[in-house]
Amino acid sequence: QSAHCCHHRNPNNRKKFMKRRSCKECKKNGEGGQDLCDLHYVDKRSCKICAPRCEEHGKVKAMCRLCRVEEANAVMNLTSLGAGEREKIQMMRKEEDTEERLHHQQQKRAKTAKNTDTTIERRKSSNAKTTTSHSSAEPVEIISVFETMQTLRRPEPTIGEVEWISEDLTTTARVKTISKAHPDFTIDLCRKEGQETQALATRRLKEGEKNVAISYTEKDYGSYQYQLRVRRT
Repeated sequence: QSAHCCHHRNPNNRKKFMKRRSCKECKKNGEGGQDLCDLHYVDKRSCKICAPRCEEHGKVKAMCRLCRVEEANAVMNLTSLGAGEREKIQMMRKEEDTEERLHHQQQKRAKTAKNTDTTIERRKSSNAKTTTSHSSAEPVEIISVFETMQTLRRPEPTIGEVEWISEDLTTTARVKTISKAHPDFTIDLCRKEGQETQALATRRLKEGEKNVAISYTEKDYGSYQYQLRVRRT
C-alpha cells in the first residue's frame, strides 16, 4: 500500500486500495477525496449535476467530445498567437475557474446551513416534549371523587301507518312513514300461530330512511295472522 493510497479497498477490485484523492469514504471523513464533488461524492469533472456543462452542446464539459476537439484546435491556435493574447486567454480561463469554485462553495455552505437549521428545530421539538412530560408528571391533590355509570340508549324509531298488501301467496307490509331510523334497529315480519310467533323476514333499518317494505311468500293458500315488530339489532 503506497503513501498516496488510503486504507479503504476498491469496491470493484477488493485486492486494491482506493486513491486518497478519489476515495468516497475519505471525502466523508474529511481526510481526502479532493477529486470528488462536495454534494454527490462523484468525480468533479464527470458529475452529471455538479460538473460544468458546455453551453453549446449541453453535455458535461469534461465528457463532451466536441468540446475536446474545439479545445485541441484552440491550443493549436494559441501557438500562432502573440504573448499578449495568450495572457488574456489564460486570465479569462482563471476567472472562469474562480467563479466555478465560488459556486461550489456557496452550494456547500447552503447545505451546511440547512442541516444546522434542521438540527436546531429537532432540538426545540425535543425540549418541548421534555417540558410537557415534566409538567404532566406533577402530582395532583384529589379531595373527593364521584362516579356513575350511565347507559345511553338510542331513541326508538317511530312507525306511522302500515299498509298490508296480499298478492297471490305473497304478503307485504309497507311502512309509509318512519322516523329516527337507524341500523341499531331491525324490522321483522312475523307469523303468529297460537302463542308462538315465527319471524318470516327480517330487514335492518338504514339511517334516515322514511319508508320500508318487507315481504314473505307462503307455500300454500290459507288464513294467516301476521305481525310487524321493531326490535334492537
